[in-house]
Amino acid sequence: MTPARLGRPLIRLETVDSTNRVAAELAGQGAAEGTAVVAEVQTGGRGRLGRAWSSPRGGLWLTTILRPPATAGETVATLALVGGVAVAEAVGRLTGGLDRPPEVRVKWPNDVHLNGRKLAGILGQVCPPAAVLLGIGLNLNLSPDDLPSDVRALATSLGREAGRFMDPSASLEVLFAELSHWYGRWLGEGFAPIRRRCLDLSATIGRPVRVSGPDLEIEGEALDIMDDGALLVRAGGRDVVVRSGDVSVRTQ
Repeated sequence: MTPARLGRPLIRLETVDSTNRVAAELAGQGAAEGTAVVAEVQTGGRGRLGRAWSSPRGGLWLTTILRPPATAGETVATLALVGGVAVAEAVGRLTGGLDRPPEVRVKWPNDVHLNGRKLAGILGQVCPPAAVLLGIGLNLNLSPDDLPSDVRALATSLGREAGRFMDPSASLEVLFAELSHWYGRWLGEGFAPIRRRCLDLSATIGRPVRVSGPDLEIEGEALDIMDDGALLVRAGGRDVVVRSGDVSVRTQ
C-alpha cells in the first residue's frame, strides 16, 4: 500500500495553542491522511505525559494525520518510532554536506538527539475512531536563549549544531519526504525495517538505563526494541518489557 504524500494538504498557521488540537479537529471532520498542520509558534505545545513543550519562533512545530489500516491503539508506539527515524534521516540529509556532520541518534521512545543533546520530540496520539496524530517538535534555528533555562544544557537546535541558518521551508520539505518514505515502508513491510533502523541509530540499546513510571522503577541495560515498539530491559537478572515511562540513559 502506498500512502498519499504526507504534508499535503499543508495548513500553515502563525500562532496556535497546539497543532495537535487543530489536527484532531480536522481528523474528526474527515480530513484525509497526510493532512498536516504547521505553526510558527505554539502557545500550549505538549510532549509525552502532558509535559509542556517550548515552541517559540524558530522551530518546526507540526502534526500529521495518519489513518493506518490496523487498529490505531495497537500501532501508535511503532508509528512514533517511524517519526523518530524520519526526523533522524531528515537531519542526516540536511547536514550531510558539512565537513563534520553532527551525530544524530534516536532515543527510545520518542526523542531525537544531536551531538548528545535533545533536538526533537515525537508524540503519537490516537484520535478516535481510526486516526493517529503524529506530532513533531524540532528545534530548527533556536538559540540557547530561546530555550527554557531548565533545558538549555540538555537541548540544542539544528542550526546551532550545523553552524548555519536552516531554511524552514526546505527543511520541512525534506522532513515530509522522509516521513512519507518511512511510513510507506511501515505500510508495506510492517515495523521490521523501522526497527532495524532504530537499532542502527539508537542512543538507548546496549546502554545502562533508568526507567521511571507510575508502576515501574528499574535500572538495568536496554537490550532490544520489540516487534510492537516496546523496550526490552535486563534488570535484576530478569527481562522487563517497557511500554511506557521515562527512560534516562545513565553515564555509569
